[in-house]
Amino acid sequence: MTNKIYKFDSGLTLMYCKNTVNNATNLNICFDCGARCDGELAGLSHFCEHMFFTGTKELSKQEISKKYLDFIRTNAYTSGEHITFTGEIFTNKLADYLDTVVEMILKSRFNKQSVEEEKKVVIQEIVRGYNDGEQKAYDLFKYEIYGDEYYKNGVLGSEKSVKQITSKDVRNYVKKYFVNNNCYIYICSPLSFSKVKKIISDHFESKMRTNGLSPLPHNKDTNKIKHKLAIYNNSKINKVFLKFAFKVDCDIKNIDARNSYVLLSNLIGDMGDGLFKKLRLDNSLVYAVNSDWITTKNTICIIIETVTSKENINPCIDVITDYLRELKQNGITQEMLDKIKVNENYYWQTQINTPSHAINKLSTYRIYNRYVSDKELHNSYQNMSLKRLNQAVDNIYYNSAMVAFANGNITKKDMYTLKEILSKLKV
Repeated sequence: MTNKIYKFDSGLTLMYCKNTVNNATNLNICFDCGARCDGELAGLSHFCEHMFFTGTKELSKQEISKKYLDFIRTNAYTSGEHITFTGEIFTNKLADYLDTVVEMILKSRFNKQSVEEEKKVVIQEIVRGYNDGEQKAYDLFKYEIYGDEYYKNGVLGSEKSVKQITSKDVRNYVKKYFVNNNCYIYICSPLSFSKVKKIISDHFESKMRTNGLSPLPHNKDTNKIKHKLAIYNNSKINKVFLKFAFKVDCDIKNIDARNSYVLLSNLIGDMGDGLFKKLRLDNSLVYAVNSDWITTKNTICIIIETVTSKENINPCIDVITDYLRELKQNGITQEMLDKIKVNENYYWQTQINTPSHAINKLSTYRIYNRYVSDKELHNSYQNMSLKRLNQAVDNIYYNSAMVAFANGNITKKDMYTLKEILSKLKV
């Protein structure tokens, strides 16, 4: 796929790739703000996202929502770092889609009445989102890993903080952050780059505001943590979210270094079925065992997580620490590496040319400060050496900060101490 990156004089950044698969246009309009910009009003960013769907001076709430959602497949979401409009649309409707997004941003009714009405909707979402504890566990876990308070508060905020939001807060937030110089548009389209650039210039960039806002750092991690055990008691849910994270310093711009940890995570994930069976041998209440990874510009975390019961929390820890210790003792074999390469090759062949995958690839520019092609990633995976992968295992063991995290119906007396967990991990 042809890829181009262009920055308008206004500061708007366009990241383009050619869609050679179908006639649809996929795009993300991403504003660099999100929950990290909430300040003392936790949930303000997410609330502002909601307010774009509450109607304009010309259109009611139902009319503006229908107008936006009628484009094949569209949505909007708030994360810790961004507020994003997403669209998969008919290519001949690209100008109409951009006009609609601009209308929602610049003409929405941020008056007192619409703010008070939307508070009820958002508070209901908060109640639903935290009922089973999963979202809250994830927020608290990210807080323990990265330290920033906005993780602890969560993207949704609390009922108390949302009730404090005023129409003035919404207007000030939108005026500050929803500007050209704080926006990235990722687009995969059958149209040529020059056509896409002109449409965006005419129907988005020329209509949006620009101010003196300086770019915010993207996923910068300054939280230098040591080994820790973090337990959050929530007696309202009768289960426990258990997570092990191994946080390692890593230059993510070094693709081979980054991919050694990604492959390691995938390898552990492939072993997840075996871990799951072991954890079920004594009829333990275990719902799943997963492996994942998350990254910033200068760190990467390998995560093993499961959901279990209070009675079985320590048996789960035993199985997971036994598995990790054996992995270190025996090392990764060539057979294991070859298998994971085959799996990655299959993923590469089936995913590489989809427009949604192309959009995800464009977004990694923010992490690497350059466009990393699918071919470069694929070659890195396929050329990964056994030595480098085992070095990643060594770094997890000797150069990482281990965070053992539990949230749910549990107290300190129900779980091993940090010293006991670290002892179980020793080779």
